[in-house]
Amino acid sequence: MTLLTEPRMNQAMLEHLKPELLLGKYGVVGEPLPFPFGPDSPLFLQHKWTDFLEQFILPNVITEEKTRMADVSGIEQRTETITGTDGNSIELFIATPKGSGPSPGLLHTHGGAMTFMSTNDLMYRNYRAFLASRGFVVVSVEFRNASGKLGPHPYPAGLTDCMSALAWTDANRERLGISKLVLHGDSGGGNLCSAMAIRAQREGRLREFDGVYAMCPFIAGPKVWSAKALKSLLECEGYFIDMKAFLVCARLYDPELRSLDDPCAWPLVAKPADLKGLPPHMISVNELDPLRDEGLAYCEKLKGAGVSAESRVVKGTPHAGEFACSNVPGCEPIFDETLDSIMAFAESL
Repeated sequence: MTLLTEPRMNQAMLEHLKPELLLGKYGVVGEPLPFPFGPDSPLFLQHKWTDFLEQFILPNVITEEKTRMADVSGIEQRTETITGTDGNSIELFIATPKGSGPSPGLLHTHGGAMTFMSTNDLMYRNYRAFLASRGFVVVSVEFRNASGKLGPHPYPAGLTDCMSALAWTDANRERLGISKLVLHGDSGGGNLCSAMAIRAQREGRLREFDGVYAMCPFIAGPKVWSAKALKSLLECEGYFIDMKAFLVCARLYDPELRSLDDPCAWPLVAKPADLKGLPPHMISVNELDPLRDEGLAYCEKLKGAGVSAESRVVKGTPHAGEFACSNVPGCEPIFDETLDSIMAFAESL
């Protein structure tokens, strides 16, 4: 089954995206774009494929003509370059509401399985502007990826960059006008914001942020995905994303597979001691996402460790479907409700 025949699929999104199918078959609502290599393929071929995705596929799928652009008249945007723990330069993209007092802050980590994409891509530039226009101070991290144009830098390079960005953002709260600081990310960024919290606990740095809001987090790791150990991996197989691609990204992130049991690489493997004392979390998942149940399982693990944690399920949507909803007539409320949920969470801290 594909989303074309899934009765729970949001119908407005389905009809809008049908004409986008490549060869009438492949796309968000059709079959996943076939991934030509498996996780056991030579690494150089896997890197070539992520290069191809970034250079040719994504720029033609996500375009300004197809995107509802945020109104930027009420926000200010700039960049800062900081030096990371490893001595590398890290670019931070900052968007703030004009003329406001202290506002909730988001340290945002973009999606792309920690392997590709950029916080300066159109989708994330626009998302940052939407968030700032809602009243957030947003600091987006251009962390090192495991592959693509910002790679190859396997784990823990990208996470280390995010921790450097956290230290800088916390130290500059007053200058940035941040009241409460939330770690926020989607998909691979949902992994990183969750892993940042775990690493901060290890390093005695929990005071640097106030909460975590993870969207469709990519956190279970190859052991769980290979075994299809969660219901949604079977129920939603073939919906938008090819799980073989996720196994490839996991190999690029951890080429020797030495970190399969490290919760800073794959937060779902965390034990209660890894989670004890973490600040409040919100885990948002998509109903028709193969990754849905790993996010829900992580929420339960957090609760079991005594962490204040809640989850929400975005009905009728595939992986990271909120971003597509922002551009689909009739689906905008789904995107707007997610922004409202992030704000409500930040204001509750």
